[in-house]
Amino acid sequence: MPHYYVKPENIFKKHFVVKGDEAYHLIRVLRVRVGQELNLFDGTSKLYTGKVEEVKKDEVIGSILEAKAGFLPKIPVTLYQAIPKGERFDWLVEKGVELGLKKIVPLYTERSVTKDISDSKIARWQRVALAASEQSGRPDIMEVASPMDFFEAIKSVPEKALAIIPWESEVTETVSSAAKKVGNLSEAHIFIGPEGGFTGREINSSVAKGVIAVTLGERILRAETAGLLAAILVLNLAGEYGA
Repeated sequence: MPHYYVKPENIFKKHFVVKGDEAYHLIRVLRVRVGQELNLFDGTSKLYTGKVEEVKKDEVIGSILEAKAGFLPKIPVTLYQAIPKGERFDWLVEKGVELGLKKIVPLYTERSVTKDISDSKIARWQRVALAASEQSGRPDIMEVASPMDFFEAIKSVPEKALAIIPWESEVTETVSSAAKKVGNLSEAHIFIGPEGGFTGREINSSVAKGVIAVTLGERILRAETAGLLAAILVLNLAGEYGA
C-alpha cells in the first residue's frame, strides 16, 4: 500500500501534520476523510500509522497510532550516471528508488550529450524520487544530487569503498571479483558513461584513483540499463535480494 511523506519536523510524539504538495494530493486527489488511517514516512527511515483527525484547506492533521523503524538497503550504493537523452533519467531515478539506491549523481563526462542541467530539472528528479518512495513503500528518500564533473566525482570516493566502472573493453574482471578485492563490502560507488562510452583518459584516470573497471557481459546495454544492472549485482552481493 502506498504511504505518504511527512517532513520530520511535522511529526510529533502523538500527532502529525501533512502540508504542501502532499496535503494537496491527499485532500484534492485522494479525498482523505476524518477517521481514515494512513501509512506515513518521514524520509529518515521511520514509518508511522496515523489516523486523520482534521482536514483543513491545505493541511491534514492526525494522531500517531504506531511508529516503527523501516527497512533500509544492506549497503549504501551511489550511482554516478551520465545523463542520457530525453526523459530516460526520470525512469532511472524511479527504478533506482525501487531497487534501493542511496544516491544518484548526474555525471558530466567528456562525451556527454547533455551538459547543462538546470536547478528545475534536479528539483523534478527529486520529486520523482519522492513519488517513487511513496509508491514502493520505501521509508527513506533516495538523494538526487547536483551534477558533478567526472574527474571530480572519482576523487570523492572513499579509499576503502568498492568503486567500479563498467567498460566495454574489460572482459575478465566482474562485479563479483572486484568486490572480493575490496573485502568488506560496506558501501559502493558505480560510474556509468554516456551513450558514446567513456574516453580512454577517463578510464585511465579512474583506474589510477582505485576505481575498478568491470564487465557486465557481452550484451550491448543502454546507459541507464547498465547502471541499474550494476547496482543490482552489487546489492545482491551484499545480500539485498537473497539470490
